[in-house]
Amino acid sequence: MGDDDDGTGGTIDEAQTKTILHLIEKAKVGPKFLKYMKARSVEEAGSLEAAVATIAARDYRKAISTLEQQIAKAEACHAHRSS
Repeated sequence: MGDDDDGTGGTIDEAQTKTILHLIEKAKVGPKFLKYMKARSVEEAGSLEAAVATIAARDYRKAISTLEQQIAKAEACHAHRSS
């Protein structure tokens, strides 16, 4: 329990980073997502994983819900096109 930072900062942990990377792949989002999440760019961080790891812990839920919305939109669009 000692990891509480009183809401002052900190970044997401390794497991959260992996979850977001998986969702980014599914959602097919790019640099705009990192910018929206106020994370470092891939160029600044050196890799997508390193950039995602700079997302603030307090923004984790926002990142997940944003990616889930993008995935739902992409799936709806794909389903519409294939019918």
